[in-house]
Amino acid sequence: MQWLIELRYGLRAFAVPVIVLLLFVYAGFHLLTGERSLLVWRQLRAQVAETTAANAALTAQRDQLTARVARLQPAQLDADYIDELARRHLALLQPADLVIFLPYAQQGGQP
Repeated sequence: MQWLIELRYGLRAFAVPVIVLLLFVYAGFHLLTGERSLLVWRQLRAQVAETTAANAALTAQRDQLTARVARLQPAQLDADYIDELARRHLALLQPADLVIFLPYAQQGGQP
C-alpha cells in the first residue's frame, strides 16, 4: 500500500511539469502558425511594403498628371504644350515640317 501512495505523489510531481510543457508547446505552436502568428506578421509586413511602394508609384503618377493638367488650365495655358499634344494625338503638322517615313521593324510592327 505504501508503494501506491509513493506512486501517487510521483505522478503528481511528474504531471505538473508535463502539463506546463504541453502548455508551452501549445503556445509555441500557435505563436508560429496561428491566426496572428509570426508567419502571418511577416506576410503582412511584406504586403505593407508592397502597398507602400505601389502608393508611392501612384502618387508620382498623380503628381505628373496634375502637372499636365495645370499646363492646360486657362489661366496659365502653355501654347507649346498644346502644340505638342496636337502633333502627337492628331498628327497635325506645320507647313515647314519635314516628314521622314521609316520602314516598320520586323518584330511587332513598331517604327
